[in-house]
Amino acid sequence: MNFRVLLLFAALGLSACNGSGSSDSSTTATSTFDAESAAAQAKLDGLNADIGQKTAALTAAGTKLTETEQADAALSAKIQQGEEQLAGLLVAAAAKTGEVETASTTLKERRDELAGLEGPNGRIEILSREIADLEKTRDGLAGIKDGDPGEIARLKGDREDLEKRLLELKGDPNGANDEKRLGTIKLAEKELSARTNELTALTGDPKDPQKPGKIKLAMDTLATYEGTGGKIEVAKTELARLDKLKNDALEDTKTAKLEAVRIRSSALIETGQFAEAAKILEAAGLTTDGPALRIVEAFVKDGKIIEAAGELTKLAPRKSVAALYTRAGMDQEAYKLYAPPDFQLVDKTEYDGSAGAQLTAAVDEKPSVKRQKMMLNGKTFWYTASAGHLTAFAKSPEKQDPQASIFYTAYTRDDLPKEDRPVTFFFNGGPGASSIYLHLTSWAPKRLVIDAPKVKPEWADNPPEKFNQVDDKESLMDKTDLVFVDIIPGTGYSQAIAPNTNQSFWDVTADVQLSHRFIQRYVNYNQRQESPKYLYGESYAGGTRVPKLARAMEEAGEKGFDASQAGARTKVLTGVVFHSPGFYAGDNDAAMLPTTAMTAIAIKKITIPATTTLDVYAQELRGFMTDTYLPARASKKNVDISKYTGSSSSAAKDLLPDVVFNTYDARMYLLRGHEFDPVAGPRETPWYNIDFFEERAFYNAITVLLPRDTNYKATSSYINASWNSWYHPSAGAFESWKGGELRNGLSDIVAALGMNPSLKLLTVHGYYDTATPFYRTELDLKGVEIDPVKKTTLLDRIPVKNFEGGHMIYYSEKAREPLKRTLDEFYDAPPYGTGPTIVKALDLVTAAPVQGAPVPAVALH
Repeated sequence: MNFRVLLLFAALGLSACNGSGSSDSSTTATSTFDAESAAAQAKLDGLNADIGQKTAALTAAGTKLTETEQADAALSAKIQQGEEQLAGLLVAAAAKTGEVETASTTLKERRDELAGLEGPNGRIEILSREIADLEKTRDGLAGIKDGDPGEIARLKGDREDLEKRLLELKGDPNGANDEKRLGTIKLAEKELSARTNELTALTGDPKDPQKPGKIKLAMDTLATYEGTGGKIEVAKTELARLDKLKNDALEDTKTAKLEAVRIRSSALIETGQFAEAAKILEAAGLTTDGPALRIVEAFVKDGKIIEAAGELTKLAPRKSVAALYTRAGMDQEAYKLYAPPDFQLVDKTEYDGSAGAQLTAAVDEKPSVKRQKMMLNGKTFWYTASAGHLTAFAKSPEKQDPQASIFYTAYTRDDLPKEDRPVTFFFNGGPGASSIYLHLTSWAPKRLVIDAPKVKPEWADNPPEKFNQVDDKESLMDKTDLVFVDIIPGTGYSQAIAPNTNQSFWDVTADVQLSHRFIQRYVNYNQRQESPKYLYGESYAGGTRVPKLARAMEEAGEKGFDASQAGARTKVLTGVVFHSPGFYAGDNDAAMLPTTAMTAIAIKKITIPATTTLDVYAQELRGFMTDTYLPARASKKNVDISKYTGSSSSAAKDLLPDVVFNTYDARMYLLRGHEFDPVAGPRETPWYNIDFFEERAFYNAITVLLPRDTNYKATSSYINASWNSWYHPSAGAFESWKGGELRNGLSDIVAALGMNPSLKLLTVHGYYDTATPFYRTELDLKGVEIDPVKKTTLLDRIPVKNFEGGHMIYYSEKAREPLKRTLDEFYDAPPYGTGPTIVKALDLVTAAPVQGAPVPAVALH
């Protein structure tokens, strides 16, 4: 295996991948596709880094593999050596066994011989008796003479020979320390003992387990190398593992190289370098697409962009085709690749805003579509305007029990990745308002210019019929997609579905449930599971609906949302904007003085130094309220406030005589007067409620905007709001709303934070709003303690930003730019991660009145 050659090949491949000699295209796509190109480059950089890591891993695996192979060879050599040693030991043991048997035989023979010589029946004793008998006989026989050897001499000779032999066998008793004087029996015994010990050293002592013998030790050593779990098997397993690791690393490196080539070629294709892309693909062995890319290159050179796009569609993702169109100045064709085709929807349904009205069936959910172009912050881009209905189901995932058809208008940038593109749901307040106020004048691509606090003199006789419409240079389309929701059945074009009636949802709890189901349906229908989601609630929606909706969404989590097509988790909720919220936690009158003081400055009832900003002056007012006014009010004592209001009243309506103030922006007012109407006769002027001066103009605008800008055309009339006013002279949702005791949304905010501590929150107010005074909100938020240890409150967790505007801050041209900057910072900010952290806070009480002690929320840390 030439592992180092493979490493060199991998390294060379990496260099080829990184080092394309082409220069970047001088033509840059518009901002719509810049992010995708940057993302591709980032992915390429990541893959190159991954290749480097894989190559390093490959090198390490090769080194380890070489070491393991060497160890494996060493183990094999040890096995061979051990086997040879064991064979030698076995041969030696066999030889020793023979020697022991020979020594044993010799020893037995000597001992048998000794036994035959010694003892009462031994040959020596027998000869001694024979000699004795013969000697007796000799003495008695006359024929025997001295000197005749005779039989006795022979026998004595034999005995001497036997005694010598006995001495040889037994040895000299006086020569025990002399090896040469030991008897043959002793020598045989020593020989036997020596051979036996040598054999025992080889085979082991069966009586002593602590002395296993060399053969047993050799066999045990050999066993550690061989067999299941032996060193050889472990080494071979490790060798196989490392070999696989090496092969995997090689394959991963190869795959990463090819992927890097594809990404690099894709980046070149996106920038129009088709021939260069073909080169690096072919250099990497990917030859299929090269000829086709050269055809695309030829079409582009000939100016045949449509034909080039047709060919490129077969080879590359739509973002590359879109980039081709964009470079050619055909940005509309580029956007068409992402957005649905234009579709005009003619809705012939007759909508009824009355309490008992109901639809017999759900309205078709297919929306109208119109692709449009706008410029924002110096950048031009396309977007999709759509309008239509979505069905809110009681059982959302199963699409069972339809409750209401909810009308909405959406503005989306379909060419941006959904997983990164936020979507914001806008709700107006009341309760009883449609979304017309936010829709027409806040952050959509186009808006009406109200130019508050300007009031035209002719408005004293009649409310305005129209406002000028302009492209919205403060639009939020650069930060988020926008969905304006007519959530209350009986407003806009929304209506309940039988057996429900509109009034079935004119209730705090039912309204929140319906809002939640609409969001689930919108997300599922448009596949926005992965998109960051924001709620934007104004007035009642800011203080009640949206706080409770945020809690409901956090409690439900991903339940009710379909699984995303990519398999990623659903982003439930990222942030909430409370716009001029009414939390209903305390008395508005007690907190009205700062708003009245600000209004007194605006209408020049009092003056402040030119160097004093309104924000600085507001801080002075807060100090006066805390140190003087509120304690005096609690003690029912009078306090002089003329320094701030020019009078003894804290109400804005008392600032000027004979005028009618607008509740939502106290800078706006009309003089009271009288006129003679030919039809109605004498009447006061203004004859209508200035709080709703914009109603007729807004209706006129929405009836033009929807068909012109969204391709939605209804035969029925749009219902601005469901409440009793000059424009809607009958009781509606506002007057019939149930659950007023549940309006306070502060505890719901804390509960939502308990489930999602990273939730981004923002409150915005206008200094001149007497409907929901800014100081009332500050007191309400300060009245809810969320960290008993640090003594922090919701006011520490939720920033409150105030602007030179009224309830609808965006009506004021002066306030729009700073408010947009604040919203930009909010959307750009990461998830909340510092300050008070609430882990769980479900069992909460509502905020105490401002005069009472703060009520601690249940907060676990």
